[in-house]
Amino acid sequence: MEELMLRLRLLFIFVLAFTSVVVTAQTSFVIERVDVIPGVRIRPAIVRAESRLKPGHSYTTGQLDQALYRIRRLPFVTDADYTLSEGSAPSSRVITFNVTDEQALNHNVSVDVIAIHNHGGVSSVDTLAYSKFAGPAGRFDVAVGGSIAGPSGSFQGLNLRYSAYGLFGTGAYAIASISSRAGLNPSLIVGVPVGLTSTIRGSYQKSAKNSDSSSFSSIYWVSDRTDDLYFPRQGMLVSVGPEWSKQRFINDFNVGTRFYFHSDDTITRNGFAAVATPFRPLPHHFALWGRATASRIDESGLHNGVKTPTVKETNGELLIGLAKNWGDGSDDVDRTRFRLEGGVGYRIQDRRSSLGFTRKDNGTEVDVGTSYRTRWGIIHFSLAYTAD
Repeated sequence: MEELMLRLRLLFIFVLAFTSVVVTAQTSFVIERVDVIPGVRIRPAIVRAESRLKPGHSYTTGQLDQALYRIRRLPFVTDADYTLSEGSAPSSRVITFNVTDEQALNHNVSVDVIAIHNHGGVSSVDTLAYSKFAGPAGRFDVAVGGSIAGPSGSFQGLNLRYSAYGLFGTGAYAIASISSRAGLNPSLIVGVPVGLTSTIRGSYQKSAKNSDSSSFSSIYWVSDRTDDLYFPRQGMLVSVGPEWSKQRFINDFNVGTRFYFHSDDTITRNGFAAVATPFRPLPHHFALWGRATASRIDESGLHNGVKTPTVKETNGELLIGLAKNWGDGSDDVDRTRFRLEGGVGYRIQDRRSSLGFTRKDNGTEVDVGTSYRTRWGIIHFSLAYTAD
C-alpha cells in the first residue's frame, strides 16, 4: 500500500506540474435559455442534456467551454461551437450550440488497430465496426474483431453494441453489448453525471469459453475536460477507482488409460487504478500530452480447493509526447481530420508473492498513434513498444 500511495503522490505532482497555469478572472453570465441547431441525426434534447447547463443558473466562460467540449466528445459529433446572444436582462445570455454530426447516409464505418510489442512478442487487437443511428437517442454498432498473439491468430467474434445518450434528460449514458466469442458474453457500461465535469462510470463484463469463465467489474470517478474525443489539444482526463475480477479454469487430462488429472483453478483480483492524461495546446495545431498511471492488484486463488499464495502487483507508467493535428473539421463537405502523435516514457511492473518471489519488469516505452477521420468514419492505429 505504501508503494501505491507513493505512486499516487507522484501522479498528483505530475498532474500539477503539467497543467499549472496562471488563473485569470472569468466573466460569468446567467443562462436564460439553451438553444440547439442540431445536425441531421442528433436530437436537440441530447445536446442540451450533455451540456449539463440549466437555465436560470450562472456560469463562467470556462464552464461554457467545458459544456461545448462535452458535446464535442459525443462519439457521433464531428464538430460543434456556440454563440452567446443577449437575453431579457443585462446579465443574462442565450447560448446557441451549432452541432455537426455523422450524417453520411446515416451510416459510419470505423477501423481500430492496437498493437503492443513487449518481451520479443507482438500482440494486436483489430476491430472493424459498422455503426447506424437507431433512433434519436442512440447508436447501434456491429463489430468484428480479431487478435494476434505471436505467430498465431484467433477470431474474437461478433460484437453487437447499442449506445444511448441523454438518458432521463441528463448527461447519463448506457452502453450494452453482447459478443459471440465461444458463447454469448454480455457487458454493460453506465455513466451517471456528477456536477459539470465529472461522471461516475460503472462497468460489468462476463465471458465464457468452454469450461472457463471470467467476470470483470469496475467503478470509476472520471473527470474529463479534454476538448475533443479523438483530436484533443487541451484539457485533462482523470479516472480513479477500484476494479474486481474473477476467473475460473477447469481442465481434465487423460494420459493413457490409467492416469487422470483434474485441475480446477479460481483466481480473484481486487485492484485500484488511477490514470491522468493532460493535454496542453501549442502553436500551429501542435499539442503536448502526457500520461501517468498507478495501480495496485491483490490476487488470490484456489487450486483444486487449496489456497495458493497471495500475489501483489503494482504497476506504473509515465509518458510525455507530442501531437500534431491537420484539419479543423470546419469543412462541411469533407470534414477530414488527421492526427499523428508519439511519446516516450518509462513503465514498471513489480510482482511478488507471500513466498518472497519478486519479478520486476522495467523498461522504456515508445508509443506512436494516428487518427484519421472523414465524413465516412474514423481509422485509428496505435503501436506501443517496451524495451527492457
